[in-house]
Amino acid sequence: MKNYFLLFLFLPLFSAGQGLKIQPQNPQAGELLRVEIDFSGSPAAGAENAVLGILEYADGKVQAVDAAISRTGNTIKGVFTLNADSKALMLYVEDPDKDDVYDNNKKQGYFVNIHDKQGKVIPESLGAQATLLQLYGGLAGLDKNPGRVLELLNEGIRQKPEVKTGYCMALLNATSALYGGDKGTGQVEALTAELDKLSGISEADLLMLVKFYERAKQSDRADNTKKKIRAQYPKGTLVRQDARTAIEMEGDLAKAEILINDYTRNYPASTDKEIQETNGLYTMLAGKYGDQGNWEKMYSMAEKASAPARASMYNNFAWELAQKGESLDEAMKMASIATELSRAEINTPSPGSRPSPYMNAHAWARQREYSFAMYADTYAYILGAKGEHTKAARLQEQVIKINKGSDADMNERYASYLEKAADPSLRYKLEEFIIKGQATSGMKDMLKRTYMSEDHTENGASAYVSKLEEAAKAAKKEEMLRNMGSEPAPAFSLLNMSGETVSLASLKGKVVIVDFWATWCGPCKSSFPGMQKAVNLYKDDTNVAFLFVDCWERGTDKLKIATDFINSKGYTFNVLIDQDDKVVSSFGVSGIPTKFVIDPAGRIAFKAVGYEGSEDGLVEEMQAMIEASRNRAN
Repeated sequence: MKNYFLLFLFLPLFSAGQGLKIQPQNPQAGELLRVEIDFSGSPAAGAENAVLGILEYADGKVQAVDAAISRTGNTIKGVFTLNADSKALMLYVEDPDKDDVYDNNKKQGYFVNIHDKQGKVIPESLGAQATLLQLYGGLAGLDKNPGRVLELLNEGIRQKPEVKTGYCMALLNATSALYGGDKGTGQVEALTAELDKLSGISEADLLMLVKFYERAKQSDRADNTKKKIRAQYPKGTLVRQDARTAIEMEGDLAKAEILINDYTRNYPASTDKEIQETNGLYTMLAGKYGDQGNWEKMYSMAEKASAPARASMYNNFAWELAQKGESLDEAMKMASIATELSRAEINTPSPGSRPSPYMNAHAWARQREYSFAMYADTYAYILGAKGEHTKAARLQEQVIKINKGSDADMNERYASYLEKAADPSLRYKLEEFIIKGQATSGMKDMLKRTYMSEDHTENGASAYVSKLEEAAKAAKKEEMLRNMGSEPAPAFSLLNMSGETVSLASLKGKVVIVDFWATWCGPCKSSFPGMQKAVNLYKDDTNVAFLFVDCWERGTDKLKIATDFINSKGYTFNVLIDQDDKVVSSFGVSGIPTKFVIDPAGRIAFKAVGYEGSEDGLVEEMQAMIEASRNRAN
């Protein structure tokens, strides 16, 4: 077998589209497949940690493929065996250290179809490719292309009518995107009426239909479809969900425990998702006992959940108690357990603990490391609160190494432990954080104190820190200039909170910052004090405009929800309401907060995802992006 594998690696590959080569040329389900992508001309080129992502549609679901991966320069290869029921593959290259940096065939995607013994693409493969593009393309930063989705589906249905039954979700989503809303709903209504009558539709597709009816405020049709689901799938997703909801609503914890025992007996978990759902019940009940301070029952219930679920719950409790300064001994115990459980998970993950079926092995491994870092950060915080500063610093050092200093608050905690422990490495650590642009204002003050303690003057300390800051800004600017984009920004026109129409076209010639956010988004709201500082910095500059686009808002009156929040905080933002979430979709946003900096020519110069926790760092980042965009050549 080993010799066969080595021989196979040297067989020629066939092109399956720009940048992608495959062997065999017309792969069949169950075959060994070799893929190769040259990403030298993509945004991911040169990325040190570039990885290959592979999603496979098989057995009616999508899951990540853990292939044997090798890389030479900007060429990455993978070898794996196709599922016996494989229908199609979607591939991409990503840099996991940078948000949304891909080789995704210029947002069109790399796809591999499955063939029959005569070398012809099977009709189901067209439906599977359409599903991957419509429902999972966002994972690879692909353009939303409902027209292409419908082309693939219609051709598959033309060749084999049964394809419609198997790929209803993609069909309805694409039809709705292409013909719904202000384009008329006739096609959508006709399709939903047809789907209502089809037999053999999967529960997943029927549940999708329910969500569609609920969004359309067609409660009767939603309720009728739910009845159909419960009858056809008596132990399916919806019935299990009903049972879990009843348990969660039960106020008597002893009764809830009995209900959970009944649930696990009636609905034994057989998939990763079902295992996670059962874990959720145990940790939910454990958490309620913890809220009562009944630690014995909390530990008893938590022990029935998997190690990752247990660690997450313990960490949440430990952090909350530590923040309040309550029950620190109990908090330390929980944080210690969470840290050790998560440390063990790094190398030996628990069965069923992969968060989602389409998370590849590399991303899952990184998430396990990040979980350990988060829990260790909590444990170190409690150790520091208990006066064990040296031990806290050593543990926090592991956190910083995993996060590569990306979280400024964690960095500051690390520095504070070193300072309280009188660690001689403090000054050099602070210098490193400041030069890399990963320091808070508190850390800069700390360096000044350290500098002055070595018999230097206060003015000298300030000048010293300023010099380090200038070096950090210069390095940041150089990196930004290397990564400037030039893709045209999607056109849009939205109403703001005052009822005024604001269009991107009307702002041409200005640098425009578009910040996508929602009131339920914690990181979005955490970033707003820093964004307010940035707005204030440019309030008299008529060539810079900030737009805060409220999107994915929960609730019916989105305008009121956003307005009440902004007014309650006193922010002076120009907030636009993306009522149907079309603008956020057109920008290809997959998570919020996401900020785009658009240059005077209307090109997306920069994209920033998330919030790292430093107000000063955010302002500096915005300022650097704005000035670079303002000064770029046309």
